[in-house]
Amino acid sequence: MVKDSRSLNVINVRTMQSRVIVKTSNFNWDVIRTSMMDMEENRSTGNVTLYNLELESKLVNESTRVKEHTSTIKKFTINPQYLDNCFL
Repeated sequence: MVKDSRSLNVINVRTMQSRVIVKTSNFNWDVIRTSMMDMEENRSTGNVTLYNLELESKLVNESTRVKEHTSTIKKFTINPQYLDNCFL
């Protein structure tokens, strides 16, 4: 799995195909956005839970240098057994 500024992708390393599995908001060039992803595996269900922490900084208005900071945590639960279906 690969996380970039626009989405979470799964890559088939045998065929080198990539598919988007989770779309996030579009990256905006006037916004400074950083993100960190953590993963937790549930062995009883086989699910993988991804926690994506995004810190967004943007100017309050155009006439000042003051920035507003917002943190968001998004939680995604994925069953890796179904990821093969992305490449059919």
